Amino acid sequence: MKTKCFILVSVLAVTFVAAFRLLGAKSADFSRAQVDEIWKEVWKSADPKTEEPKIEKLSEKRVIERMAGTWTVMFGVIPDKLTVLLRTNRMVEVSGQKDGKAWKKSGEWRAVSNKLVLFLKEDDIPSFIFTTRQRDYIFDPWAKTMMSELKRAK
Repeated sequence: MKTKCFILVSVLAVTFVAAFRLLGAKSADFSRAQVDEIWKEVWKSADPKTEEPKIEKLSEKRVIERMAGTWTVMFGVIPDKLTVLLRTNRMVEVSGQKDGKAWKKSGEWRAVSNKLVLFLKEDDIPSFIFTTRQRDYIFDPWAKTMMSELKRAK
């Protein structure tokens, strides 16, 4: 009986992930509880020894007032520069260069559990921007601290 349940759960999980890969991450597809669970899992899976940072309050109003606009971040072990454009209509564009090739992704953002969550059409799971120690960071599993600081583009 346990084996049959495990197989059924595994098939459902694979189907769920496959559906997201076909459709991309959409804000409406994720509940607050799911976003919170993904956040916990990305920190655990990247490095279980690294503690989650203490997140400062971040609301939709604060995102619109303080964070709308263009931000840059040096990302990864071999730094790639990312540009994040947050619009006041909850749309986001993320572009950069990886392995010498330019790329661009788009989608929508939502303030969830004090984090700015980016739901990019081309990605299976959301990306996270958060504030800690009065600085804004993006989750970066390749960075030693698992976060890279966002800087306002000039």
